[in-house]
Amino acid sequence: MLLNGCSIGESKRADAAESQERRDVLRVGVLGMEDVDLASIDLADPGSVLAADLLYDGLTRFRSSSKSVVGALAEKWETADGVNWSFTLRTSALFADGSQVLAADVVNSLNAALAGGSGTLAAGRLDVIEGASAVTSGASATASGIVAESDSVLRIKTVRPYFDLPSLLADPSYGVGKGETSEGILVNGSGPFVAISKTENVLNLEARDGADVRIDAVELHSFTAAEDAVSEFDQGNLEIAIANDEAVSGPKSTMVEVSAGVLTVVVNASRHPTISERIGILTGIDHATTAGSVQPGPGDEESACPVACPTDQAALEGLKAATQATPLQFGVLAGPGMQDAGQEITNQLSASGLGVTLRVAEREGFLSDLASGADDLVLFAAVGLAPTPGIYLSAGYQSAGAENISGFRSAELDAALITAEGTQDDAARAAAYAAIERTVLAEGIALPIRPLSTRFLVSNRVSGVTPGTGTLFDSASVGLDR
Repeated sequence: MLLNGCSIGESKRADAAESQERRDVLRVGVLGMEDVDLASIDLADPGSVLAADLLYDGLTRFRSSSKSVVGALAEKWETADGVNWSFTLRTSALFADGSQVLAADVVNSLNAALAGGSGTLAAGRLDVIEGASAVTSGASATASGIVAESDSVLRIKTVRPYFDLPSLLADPSYGVGKGETSEGILVNGSGPFVAISKTENVLNLEARDGADVRIDAVELHSFTAAEDAVSEFDQGNLEIAIANDEAVSGPKSTMVEVSAGVLTVVVNASRHPTISERIGILTGIDHATTAGSVQPGPGDEESACPVACPTDQAALEGLKAATQATPLQFGVLAGPGMQDAGQEITNQLSASGLGVTLRVAEREGFLSDLASGADDLVLFAAVGLAPTPGIYLSAGYQSAGAENISGFRSAELDAALITAEGTQDDAARAAAYAAIERTVLAEGIALPIRPLSTRFLVSNRVSGVTPGTGTLFDSASVGLDR
């Protein structure tokens, strides 16, 4: 499914070029985007996510305009118990080569996501499906809980009642593609757009016939620096452009932010087992500028942190002498953004009187330190594209969570998460997740620092841009005013 530098037949490309004057073509400036492949989506890169979202559909999708999960390849789904799920596919769902999307294709794509291994976020977050762990471990090629009952009906069985499954599958990482391609097909995806050509810097996408979209085509222009994209935007050559730090909106544009994660300081509960000790450490960080949530996703507009991120000045004072003698070890992943944030937090902790040593490590060393619990606290980027907090809370704070780097263990929190996941009513489930997050914050396990956001300049000609979780816009809503 990799997208290579080639193009479709000359006649179709020429027709597209001749008709471009009278079509609605949305030109978007992004960074990088070497390939479009579901196995290598960068969750924190809106350009990568946007390309995959336009080219591949999953069973469901998140409609940012209504903040709801709707059908994509699936026209409907049902469950009586939250364990046994049935998804019925749209008969009109097609791949780029014109072949029909079958339930077996969905089975293959989900198993391919699992085959990425437990070290990948896409695979690890499907562990709620029966048999998923056997695929991620390499013991099986297929998950027993993902079965094609017929060409149009897919059955999924989870290991426990899990009413967030439609939201989980709305993550663009679980888009459905087909490995086999026909001549002239760059990417055999199932999404609303088809890749018709790719040059060194531009990926040309065209809306498929009958797609639920308001624009005819999308041009994704790849840049190595955001300032170059802003320059092209200012010259009127782009309708949307990734923005650098200096960019500002004008009378004919607006600035939007796309967030796919939260930068969080996580305290090692194994080394600091008491609440007062953990809160004392976190008290040394400036709480006035913290983010509102420890998990990605749309969430509520109100910030949870002012309510549930306590401080304890007395506990902080009690830690000063000990940490001056044996400084806290603060682990940070190498990279300009992470290192800058890590240094800022180190300065704040030092200014509060705590002794702290900033330890910057490349990815392999950073992961090794996480596994060994070598650090007292870690700067962690919680990223994801699914529009529900439950996925991230379970992965990060459940005792056996795949992304639990704090070492925190709580039977009460585990039980609360399982109860929330098994709550059928959407509003009641959301309220249960909010209460769990407040518990996480009150325990001093983590302190959200800021959203991992990317800014985009958007021309006033563009309507319907409502960013979702990691996505710049909903393809069904975005349009161009003539």
